[in-house]
Amino acid sequence: MKIDPAKLIRILEESGYFQNYLTFGDANVRNWDWERTGRFLSGKSKLLWEALLCGKEVSRPQLEKAISKQLVSAFIERRLCAGSEGKVKFGFNSLINAGGFSFFINRASLSEGYFGEDSRILLSLRPHFSKGRALCLYSGTGAEVMGFAPADGIEADIEADPSIHPYINTNLELNGFAERSRVTSPDSPSKGPYDVIVARVPSAVEFGGISFPVLMAGGPDGNGKWEPLLRRAQEGLTDQGRLVFIGVFYGSKESDLASKQLKGLFDAQGLTACINIGAKLAMELGIPLFNQILSTAEVATKRPRAELLPLLDKELESRGCSHAYLVKGMAWKSRKGVSGSLLDLTEHYYGTWLT
Repeated sequence: MKIDPAKLIRILEESGYFQNYLTFGDANVRNWDWERTGRFLSGKSKLLWEALLCGKEVSRPQLEKAISKQLVSAFIERRLCAGSEGKVKFGFNSLINAGGFSFFINRASLSEGYFGEDSRILLSLRPHFSKGRALCLYSGTGAEVMGFAPADGIEADIEADPSIHPYINTNLELNGFAERSRVTSPDSPSKGPYDVIVARVPSAVEFGGISFPVLMAGGPDGNGKWEPLLRRAQEGLTDQGRLVFIGVFYGSKESDLASKQLKGLFDAQGLTACINIGAKLAMELGIPLFNQILSTAEVATKRPRAELLPLLDKELESRGCSHAYLVKGMAWKSRKGVSGSLLDLTEHYYGTWLT
């Protein structure tokens, strides 16, 4: 069942939904502030805010009256919300706004509906072109290619696990990009050539034989997805095409050595790159990235943290991956007269993607 994006967006605009949301910043996920703000709203504005942003259970008849029965049924069919005879609840699914584009995310998932700071950066980092083909890899929402939607001459392929397709298809429709996009499974890779490949590089260290969600899984050393991605870029990009990437690269404490190792991966595939290494994180308990990997393993195995912690420490030590480097940039097929660059800020910043 298709949705009518123009109608929904118009209703949200007229209810004050977007301007109220943007009070807390573009692409924000400030749940506590959303909850607090809801107390000051009333009528339709409060209903839409609590249903579509806060994920509270609301009256199904009231929501159907506000946005139409067809839209509510479509959202239920796509598992963006749960519906009963008299109630609807979106739970952790929220309709946010980033860069002027509106799309659903899942605030509690690292797999389906994932949208983080790295996704937000890719949305802004996209190259400017008006005609051609784009490929999006490792996306949880499709948001990373939404910036291409206004250009009528651009078509996009988004490869994603089938479980994520409802999010991506809905978001493409909301931004008028569905007719020029195709959502496929990684089991049936899209074929180039592409003018742009946009990729979040899955970078979680998998340890102790534990398998992580596909949007996280970076292999035993966390770097396992870099080489396949760069090889695909070499094979799938046009001669003037570009790869836009963001991800974590693991190495030793010596940032010069890690930089050389990372650059060597691009060189080996015949790619030139402008690389930015914004921060370096010690892989130890208390660091958000480390904690996230450990927590994911806890959920996946139902084993206690005290049992998993030494396994992760041993994996990192044996592979010489004591530090994580936050990397983003753009790459292209090497050609004469066009050089790349590498900016390493790791001696000055120790933080997140938005240092």
